[in-house]
Amino acid sequence: MRKDFESERTGLKRLKKVNQRKHGRKPVTELQEEGNKYIIIVTSLGKEVSTAEVLELYRARWQIEIAFKRLKSLFQYNDIPAKESKSALAWFYGKLLLAALCETLVNTGRFPPSGKKTR
Repeated sequence: MRKDFESERTGLKRLKKVNQRKHGRKPVTELQEEGNKYIIIVTSLGKEVSTAEVLELYRARWQIEIAFKRLKSLFQYNDIPAKESKSALAWFYGKLLLAALCETLVNTGRFPPSGKKTR
């Protein structure tokens, strides 16, 4: 799918920064420039799914990935202290419940970051 002009321009800026950081002052190649003009997603879904639907599914999936990354960093899911599977599962469910409670409190406005109470 072809990007709009603004997205194309933003992508080109990002490419220039990446090239500078990784390769010194190497300019953006013609191939990079051409690839930057499109959104490329490879999928195994059939032809009955439209481009817009594929992009929407990808965006939803990406939001889920971001949520899991945030959970892992905030609640330290990488460091399971238990060795037994039942204990590890109980620990995980406890952390998941804590995350759900925190998310609910933040989203309902009962625990705003500014410290001010909302109605």
